[in-house]
Amino acid sequence: MSANDQLKTKYWRETAKQGPAQTYDYDAELDVLYIYFTPTNKERIITRFVDAHVALLYRYFDKEVVGMRIEDFEKGFLPSTPGAKVWRLSNAGVKLDGMCDIVFAVEKNFSSSRKTDAVDRQIKALEPVFA
Repeated sequence: MSANDQLKTKYWRETAKQGPAQTYDYDAELDVLYIYFTPTNKERIITRFVDAHVALLYRYFDKEVVGMRIEDFEKGFLPSTPGAKVWRLSNAGVKLDGMCDIVFAVEKNFSSSRKTDAVDRQIKALEPVFA
């Protein structure tokens, strides 16, 4: 990402001070997981991929990061064998203003009754590391 195109994290940092506000929305038909870091926005949201599976979601009007989108969540992002997977923004070579890293840990859940419940159990941690 170029300097004049820098995404921002100030809004996310301010809402995180009030406690974890992540919400998850999984689309089983598309196999896409949406993670929202902030309260639901009504503004136009843009997607910017940082690697093959993960995209940052940001508001069009001010470039504030408000979430993540993970493509092929079940089929490609989750590990194919039991055990945890840890994804880091820093490993994608992306730097965000005001943030050291984003750490996202998931674990394959092989015994699931309902798909949405299974996704909730697979997400182990999402930790922003603000500067």
